[in-house]
Amino acid sequence: MSFRIPLAISTLLVAGTLSAQTAQIRQGNKAFDRLAYHDAIGHYERAAEEGAVDSTFVLRLAQSSLLVRDFARAEKWYARGVMLPQAQAKDIYDYAQVLRAKGKYAEADTWLQRYEQRATGDSRAQRQSGSTTYATRLRDQTIPGCVVKDLNMNSAFSDMGAAITKGGVVFASARRPDVAESRRHTWNGQPFLDLYFATPGTDGEWQVSDDMNELNTKYHESNAAFSPDGSTVWFTRNNYFKGKKGVTPQDEVNLKIYSRRLVNGKWTYEQPFTYNSDASSVGHPALSADGRTLFFTSDRPGGVGGTDIWLCAQQGESWSAPVCLGSEVNTEGNEMFPWISADGTLFFASDGHQGLGGLDILYSKMDASGMVGKARNPGAPLNSDHDDFALVLRSDGRSGYFTSDRPGGKGDDDIYSVALVKPLSAAMRVEGVVSDRNSKAPLPGSTVTLKDAQGKVVATTTTGADGGYGFDVEAAQDYWLEGAQASFKGEQATLRTGAEADTTYKKDLTLAAMRNTTLRLNVTDARTNAPLEGVDVQVLDLLNNNSEVLDGKTDLKGDLSTGVGEKPVGETLTYRIRLSKPGYFPKRTVFDQPMPDADEVLVHRSINLSMEQIEVGMDVGKVIEINPIYFDLGKWNIRPDAATELDKIVSVLNDNPAMVIELGSHTDSRGSDASNLSLSDKRAKSSAAYIVSKGIPKARIQGKGYGEKKLLNRCTNGVKCSEEEHQLNRRTEFIIVKM
Repeated sequence: MSFRIPLAISTLLVAGTLSAQTAQIRQGNKAFDRLAYHDAIGHYERAAEEGAVDSTFVLRLAQSSLLVRDFARAEKWYARGVMLPQAQAKDIYDYAQVLRAKGKYAEADTWLQRYEQRATGDSRAQRQSGSTTYATRLRDQTIPGCVVKDLNMNSAFSDMGAAITKGGVVFASARRPDVAESRRHTWNGQPFLDLYFATPGTDGEWQVSDDMNELNTKYHESNAAFSPDGSTVWFTRNNYFKGKKGVTPQDEVNLKIYSRRLVNGKWTYEQPFTYNSDASSVGHPALSADGRTLFFTSDRPGGVGGTDIWLCAQQGESWSAPVCLGSEVNTEGNEMFPWISADGTLFFASDGHQGLGGLDILYSKMDASGMVGKARNPGAPLNSDHDDFALVLRSDGRSGYFTSDRPGGKGDDDIYSVALVKPLSAAMRVEGVVSDRNSKAPLPGSTVTLKDAQGKVVATTTTGADGGYGFDVEAAQDYWLEGAQASFKGEQATLRTGAEADTTYKKDLTLAAMRNTTLRLNVTDARTNAPLEGVDVQVLDLLNNNSEVLDGKTDLKGDLSTGVGEKPVGETLTYRIRLSKPGYFPKRTVFDQPMPDADEVLVHRSINLSMEQIEVGMDVGKVIEINPIYFDLGKWNIRPDAATELDKIVSVLNDNPAMVIELGSHTDSRGSDASNLSLSDKRAKSSAAYIVSKGIPKARIQGKGYGEKKLLNRCTNGVKCSEEEHQLNRRTEFIIVKM
């Protein structure tokens, strides 16, 4: 499996002391203690095959498998090891990470919850909670147009950490299988890493050379970084300088950063980095675009935990004291392989943040003061459920290289090229899609304008084929977004940004297609359904101050049309329609419907425009839908709600000057016959008096009370009926007696 240059190897499981340990377990423990994990795995597994009872060696076997990145083997042994009483909180966490790397996110969540119960305060448990949800999101949020390609420069051994330099890339590789055992790393049994130079051919094939061989020693060299002018190279090496190996008190060989200058085509003047330490590892150098800030990885004291990202600023010929980038970037896990773009976007790898599994590539925005925003995971295909790390990009931010041990490579770690449609950005942004409100289809070629709170244009862009747009915005600001396209109604949206610098806001804009609209009305006889000619039609636009849009008469076919200008599809049209014709009851109705995706709006398809012919004996209240007229108990004075209904009768009488109506008031059978007759008569006459008060001649409205004389159902005196049945008899009728 893949090799990661160890930067912190401080947590070791205590060897079991059971007297029944086999010789294989003892040999495995010796290998484990000297960090020879490849050998330890062999001894431990042979002990298991010989029937050794599960004990601490199982946890060491699981940890060894994890450290050489053999996730399948690690899952098998952690599943057994975490059930042992010797299992520690760290073992539970590591098991969760192995499950995550195997794509078993729901199981990983379960074990993370157990870990959190035993190790409260570890931010990784909170950051990584809900694995199934965020893993699905990271897979679904595939970087649009991103193309990842395995390169022919890769070998069957570990190839990693490409650095872009003049004419090609410098990378590390363990591609010398014929080296002596002394040139193999006990960690994973592979040859030590050396630096190589590769140049791209015209046919897309890469040519690998030993041009960097003068930097190589018998130990690891990897992860080079070059000054802006290419005259200085910084690289990682085991603690080995001028032929001497440095070790910790625990006899461990840590990592250090060295630099060399290019003089007359030779890399000379090798110098160790000021803040190298025998006690801690320092590696993975990366330089800012101006060469004045050095980023690196270290497990030095003062970090958040595991390995962290640090930086130093150049001060003349020296470097400032290292600064840990803090908890937005660093976790209690391992953050490593930093790289910084010219626009201040910091890329790094982490196993402590949310991710798909193993190491994931993340990025954050760093401002001029050195503050770093929230880390963001770009998702697939840059990341996978295996280790993905060491991303570097060219100056345009659209192409570069990264390392991964994902399936399908040539063996172990491989270097992949990556091509992006647009640079990955950790700046605060607003992004969205402009689409047709009706069809939901994206609208390419739309203009989107970003304005500040005062209405000043900040930026303008045009949507691409997918209808997408995006703007960089500032923190804690108010903005207006305006989308526009010919033949569509523009839309505005507001945006208020927060204080967190590394945030993307989603603001989709929907535009309504405009139609040059015609209203068409068709009026018919309610009884015969025949078209009505000569109907007076008035249409008022209720959304435009009751402005009149039509005043005319229907033709022989009962039709009448009028243009009302451009209207947006989907937006509500609201018109008040008045119909009148001698011999017919006038009609008042409201058309309140969304604008269809058509030039002609057929009003009569949505609302009833038929008219009732006036005939003697008809109840006007049923034709024009008079609501029940209510009186207070035992009273006959006209209440405001009753007045509203009686005003409708006034309108009918005004429209029909020859009409005479009898207003009849009826009660149910409850109460005495005499009192019901008296009360109903008073209510009928009171109602008629109200109508007369509105200017209707007294001779045209007759008020008469019938009490319970004209019941509509069986509910006579002494018959038990429901309240609904009694209500049917309590009514007011407006019967036409003359036309």
